[in-house]
Amino acid sequence: MKKNFILIILLLFIFINKVKAIERTVMFADFSKNEIMLSEENYLIVGNIESDFNSIKHFADKYCSNKLGDKYMSSSIQINTSVAYAYCRKIDELNQFNLTEIERSCFRRLDLFLDILYNRECSKIKIDFESILTEVKKYREKINVLSSDAFIYGILSEDISKKILNFETKNLSSFDNIIINRNMNLCKLYGFVERSEFYFKCILSLLRKHIPNDVVNIDQMDFN
Repeated sequence: MKKNFILIILLLFIFINKVKAIERTVMFADFSKNEIMLSEENYLIVGNIESDFNSIKHFADKYCSNKLGDKYMSSSIQINTSVAYAYCRKIDELNQFNLTEIERSCFRRLDLFLDILYNRECSKIKIDFESILTEVKKYREKINVLSSDAFIYGILSEDISKKILNFETKNLSSFDNIIINRNMNLCKLYGFVERSEFYFKCILSLLRKHIPNDVVNIDQMDFN
């Protein structure tokens, strides 16, 4: 069972694709096609029925600004055909310190260990850059956790996995039942118990690999 556990982790991680955040503003975004499957203060999982990840991105931006303030935006990570995980982060990690451009330059030199340049041009500036860097590093550690594969995998409970699977299957547009049945049987052969958390995650991973872009609606198919 241990080998099967490692296998499903690898299968899941293979199909987690990092989606670069899009910074441009969409004036007329249709958020009605988005569905939240999990929401916490600083992260969420959301699907879009048209696999429109631009819409998901801007939907998540609005979610983060509503929750944490207008100094926050989102970064998105695609976890399935039409579903993404998004976490909230600061637009500018130095904004709260009200640094001038020269002071920001000095901070970057300290941050990048450019000691010679820092000592030559910044030593006379009366700001405790060390304490600022300590605070910024603590913030970065939190963001690194939120953006890690391990954290994302950890929040994919059985209930969330079912929600993602149901969302994906009801919004597909031409699908071969043989493929999905084969994937279900394959997950059973791996040793996963039907309707268990890892069983559903196994199906999700295999669907992500085999589903073509032009698939049919399979609303009536029961994976339970």
